[in-house]
Amino acid sequence: MRTALAVLVVALGCGPGRVVRHGKVNEDAVTQVRRTLPDVRGLPFRAPVPTLAMPPADIHATLAHEIDESYSPADLEHLQAVYRTLGFLAANEALRPALERIYDEEAAGFYDPRRKRLVLADRALHAPGFLGLLSLVTGRDVVGEFLLSHELTHALQDQHWSLPVTPEPMLDGHGDRLLARHALLEGDATLAGFAYVLRGTPDRETISWIERRLHALPADLPPEERVRRMYLAAFSRPPSPDELADAAAFLAEQRALYGALYGTLDAADERVWADLGHVLFNVKEFIYVR
Repeated sequence: MRTALAVLVVALGCGPGRVVRHGKVNEDAVTQVRRTLPDVRGLPFRAPVPTLAMPPADIHATLAHEIDESYSPADLEHLQAVYRTLGFLAANEALRPALERIYDEEAAGFYDPRRKRLVLADRALHAPGFLGLLSLVTGRDVVGEFLLSHELTHALQDQHWSLPVTPEPMLDGHGDRLLARHALLEGDATLAGFAYVLRGTPDRETISWIERRLHALPADLPPEERVRRMYLAAFSRPPSPDELADAAAFLAEQRALYGALYGTLDAADERVWADLGHVLFNVKEFIYVR
């Protein structure tokens, strides 16, 4: 273990410290990521990306405003009726608070394609376990660097291909196309984040190890317990009640999809659980604000 840690420390090198210090952006840390990321991702910056730190209340207000810009009141009412009909919302549950909870998951930081800026929480980012140890030993803010490189990759995407900012029309829309594009953009940013932190693109063995860690659970576990253990493996914490409900809904959707494609499908089919594992792999919630 000591030898492996020493090798990792040498490979990761040292850094300028935390990305956010005393409520302010550490410009040295941000500059280092901005300077190195274009080589990692293979795309140059075409314009500066202002970076600022905000308190959580201001981030919440900014994201609430994002909802207002993305959905008209009529659209929210229509979506709410659809989700209630499909069973995604309870009869007495409102859509707006649910959207705010989803947007609040970005509270550690996000790239704003409308204002072309990067927003970070003004409180230091923390990582549990091994990532925290690496940050302490190397002087690098591993979690902060991952967040910065991930979100700045979105800025690169925006500068080269323009991220969508106009709300999709409720009728005659292309939801599946946009969902596929969103998955591609997020996967690209996640891979770039790992490549920056690890000083190179993760190889197939590394990715396979992460997937095995998420999937190496007894198939005969009750679904709720299996989801709980996947969250513990991915984020070192159990899922919240809302996350359990979301995971159950996702698994049900995937079972229905595969059932329609291939006929009957056992609930424990690994394809369904592999899909959930890929979702967790791309979630940024191992980055959290304490």
